[in-house]
Amino acid sequence: FALFGSSGVLPGALVAGIAMALIIHFLSQNKRLALDSVIAIVGSGMFAVGVLTLTKVDTTVSLTHFLFGQLLTVNNQDVALTFVLTLVSVLFVWWRFNDLKFATFDRDHATT
Repeated sequence: FALFGSSGVLPGALVAGIAMALIIHFLSQNKRLALDSVIAIVGSGMFAVGVLTLTKVDTTVSLTHFLFGQLLTVNNQDVALTFVLTLVSVLFVWWRFNDLKFATFDRDHATT
């Protein structure tokens, strides 16, 4: 949104999410850093970059609207997209629940 001037934030959020996942994966290969530390550092850094980017771009939308939302801008397409993504997420967790539970509590054994 901020860099390309598009009307929606979903493409930028998708790119930022994928970039964050790749950075976390790359940095977690270093055994000196714990995974929770890597997630905290990368998450804070990405948040800071996003806030700095939004403050430097000329836009009529306030920064607080991005941080906390604005209910009046939600339309039927947003509700439908949220419903579909929620349904896909719930179905995935239901389908892979035992594997996810196993990997959560015994990561070493789950990788074998």
